[in-house]
Amino acid sequence: MKKDLTIEKYKDNYLLRSLINLFSICGVSVGSAIDVFLDGKIQEMRKRRIEAFFDELSKGKIKLSEEVVKSNDFIHRFIITLKAVVNERREQKIKYLARLLKNHPLEIGNEELNDEYELLLNILEETEFRELEILVILYEYENKFPPEEEENRLKRVSKFWDKFKNEICKKYDISESEFDGYISRISNTGLFKEITGSFCDYTGSKGYLTGLFTKLVKYIGVEQKNY
Repeated sequence: MKKDLTIEKYKDNYLLRSLINLFSICGVSVGSAIDVFLDGKIQEMRKRRIEAFFDELSKGKIKLSEEVVKSNDFIHRFIITLKAVVNERREQKIKYLARLLKNHPLEIGNEELNDEYELLLNILEETEFRELEILVILYEYENKFPPEEEENRLKRVSKFWDKFKNEICKKYDISESEFDGYISRISNTGLFKEITGSFCDYTGSKGYLTGLFTKLVKYIGVEQKNY
């Protein structure tokens, strides 16, 4: 693979060429940044990840102006996102990282939006791919069973929880006791919250997706299946 492959591939897309050249603005190119510490197969592997990242950025319309792309705020976002990309082995998650970068709103000098971007990026980077898959499946169930008037969360979740639990256990070949551990671990991401409280016959572990997950999905998108 030639080092300039990505530049050549997107030669007709000004904004993507600007993104690829961002490291040059800082005095370091994408290629040389990798070459400093990588050789052989590892170098090739990370180049493939970067290309997958730019391939996803090239899809659809990038909601970024030339002014924004050249701003310090965006350059910072780009660099920290690219760092996450080169350390991520799952192509689908690389696509999510690209979508977050191109879809999250950016207003030059708006620190609240910048902080929110870093929060969502950190959550996405630190959440294991299997955990994301489980959350997406739960998202599908929640969409199928919207809340009814005056219905509490536990009653709503109980409509589909056993089916959801069985699907997860079967898909990932885990036991029911292991499932509870997965759910407990996922609650640490901030994307899922377990239901607590004194309810008749309720033994715990059921829960729901948080507003953070809803916000993240808004920017990264998820492919849902039909039930």
